[in-house]
Amino acid sequence: MFTGRWVNDQGSVMELRQDGTAVSGAYVTRIGDDKSTERRHDLVGLATGPMIGFVVAWPASISVTSWAGRLVTAADGTAAIHTVWHLARGRVPGEPPRDPAPWESFLTYTSIFRRDGD
Repeated sequence: MFTGRWVNDQGSVMELRQDGTAVSGAYVTRIGDDKSTERRHDLVGLATGPMIGFVVAWPASISVTSWAGRLVTAADGTAAIHTVWHLARGRVPGEPPRDPAPWESFLTYTSIFRRDGD
């Protein structure tokens, strides 16, 4: 159901492999800390029916992002994963980078991934 290449609204790309409920793959982000963009990062997660959750660690940025989402298939057959993501970060970018205050350690937003080729 989730196996394939997906691109989100920011141009980031993930390649997913699903084996039963286990999901694995790779993620390349196009946004964020320059130390993490355009590099391949491992992705792990779980899926059940049309629901999916996955996580990517960004070691160079001292952060981790988790997504929870739902597969939606449009009337024309195109597939999209609608997600909410949470980023937990250990450093705030800047010159110089610094430790975050508790209130700025977390970012939350939404993202839509579309199957590449749909």
